Amino acid sequence: MNLRRTIRGFLFLLSVTVLSAQMHTTAPAATGTVEGRVLGITRSGDLKPARMPTIYLLYQGRGEHIEEKSADDHYSITSLTALDKRLKERIASAQAGTVEDEDLQCRESLLDTDQSLVDTAQWALDNKKAKQVLMAEGDEEGHFKVSKVPVGHYRLVARGQAGANDAYWESFIVVKAGMATSAKLTSPGKSCLRVE
Repeated sequence: MNLRRTIRGFLFLLSVTVLSAQMHTTAPAATGTVEGRVLGITRSGDLKPARMPTIYLLYQGRGEHIEEKSADDHYSITSLTALDKRLKERIASAQAGTVEDEDLQCRESLLDTDQSLVDTAQWALDNKKAKQVLMAEGDEEGHFKVSKVPVGHYRLVARGQAGANDAYWESFIVVKAGMATSAKLTSPGKSCLRVE
């Protein structure tokens, strides 16, 4: 009788331990929400909404510093490499006496940003870190919302058009569990007059 009770007790304890372990491993990760608006300021000081901007959240890590091999680390390296390449091209053009077109330089800068974002998204897929690059679309008035964002620090990049300008915006945010993080992007990192 005592042996049966001991075996039952052991099996019960084992089943509780296994169930507890399963609940612990299948528990959802802590997430929050990111919402906000993207606007451009015209030269006259008017605010123009970024119409249907594309929003990118690039994971930096749990702390304030960029973690190695995070999406934002990859984006930073890719962006700096593109900038270095453009600077070398401009130095070579200046030494050759070639006059640079400012509009073309502005467009190239936006293309470098686009390429860095695409490269980072591909890197995340290739390295099974797809959750480190989250994307969303804003509406006609520049409003956006991204749900179920894992807790952590992020670089928020918005890409779109506001008024007559093609631009990108950047901000740094912290996502906390169960909370909404609000972001208002009004100062583009780069803005070029749209050519049609």
